Amino acid sequence: MHEASDDTPRGLTVKIKFIGVQHMRGVSKAGRDYDFARLLVAKDIEPVFSDNRQMHGYGAEVQELPLDKTCIDQFALVAVGDMIDIRVEPDPRNFKNNICVGVNA
Repeated sequence: MHEASDDTPRGLTVKIKFIGVQHMRGVSKAGRDYDFARLLVAKDIEPVFSDNRQMHGYGAEVQELPLDKTCIDQFALVAVGDMIDIRVEPDPRNFKNNICVGVNA
């Protein structure tokens, strides 16, 4: 049985087209504190043709992915449009979602 050491990257590696990262914190209008980060990536527009909905287009649309705010500075030198490899893991706050935990070097 293989055990991962502390220096072994964990998670799944995914190639994305980088748009940006944001870290936001403050107090909502309802008075609740918030503190989160997100990664913005370009996703190819894919046509949808169903009985209820039809959509087509060209280019890309913005897709958001939750981001571990401790790794935001890893993106400081990444340019808009760069293709990069990121690491994603299940989000410990919600296992139905993934969260970006860093950039693969």
